[in-house]
Amino acid sequence: MKILFICRFLPYAGARDSGRQDQYHYIESLSQKHQISLIAFAPGDEQFAIEEMKAVCEQVIGIPYREQALSARLWRLGWRILRPKVFGRVVSLSYRSALKQLLA
Repeated sequence: MKILFICRFLPYAGARDSGRQDQYHYIESLSQKHQISLIAFAPGDEQFAIEEMKAVCEQVIGIPYREQALSARLWRLGWRILRPKVFGRVVSLSYRSALKQLLA
């Protein structure tokens, strides 16, 4: 079976929070019997985790996430007004196009 994981941030074994560690272990265990694809935001300091996840997943798409960039912050601010909290914080055209490309 082909499974697509869509994560807000990149899961990996050494992540600092338990949420991403849990996601990593779910993906790792499912990958033993299934083909896993992953799309997630990947901040600049966690680009190494993409390679770690490629050992577990068939395909990994890491979308660059610039939390402190002024233009990105203004873009997210506008979406926070229009959408609920989490959705407004992570709206990204590149994320959306990567998802469409993978689904096609």
